[in-house]
Amino acid sequence: VANTATAKADPIDDPKNPDDPKTPEGEDTVTTGDEDDPDDPNPPVAEKNAHLTIIKLTTSEEPEDGYALGDTIEYAIIVFNDGNVTIHDIVVTDELTGDEWTIDTLAPGDTSEAYTASYTVTSVDILAGSVENTATATGTDPEDEEPTVTPGTVTDDTEDLDTTLTVEKTITSTPANGEAFVLGETTEYQITVTND
Repeated sequence: VANTATAKADPIDDPKNPDDPKTPEGEDTVTTGDEDDPDDPNPPVAEKNAHLTIIKLTTSEEPEDGYALGDTIEYAIIVFNDGNVTIHDIVVTDELTGDEWTIDTLAPGDTSEAYTASYTVTSVDILAGSVENTATATGTDPEDEEPTVTPGTVTDDTEDLDTTLTVEKTITSTPANGEAFVLGETTEYQITVTND
């Protein structure tokens, strides 16, 4: 930040010697000291800090025993420019759901609107014991360089592993006499296995 101060004054005549003004005629210019001077009133500003922070929250209420198979988890994603330069052409990505949003520009100190995403719990998540979801972003600073980004990650527990199988067996044939099977008669069955 360069700053110059100027001053202008009219000559003041010495009443005892009107021909000898106390100040020279014309205009004097006063500038700041040089950059090597520790007392320079124009110190250098902070270096460029192009930085985005992603804030990610789970907005759905987690069940007491964790999310079950087929449950839907709802998320909110917010982008915060906590640097000191404007970032433009921002693309926000939710890695788990594949959702993307774009932001034209985000000035220092500004936050984006809250973007929403949802995810359905799978058996892979049950085996893992939790669902971890990360949102990140890319963009460009005024020097066409990518900003540093702190991703937003949230982890939600899933219910305990349940490896229960139910087997149901039914007879599908009927006795030839309509009452009871006799010696040598064939009986047929249907067996159904359910992973519940």
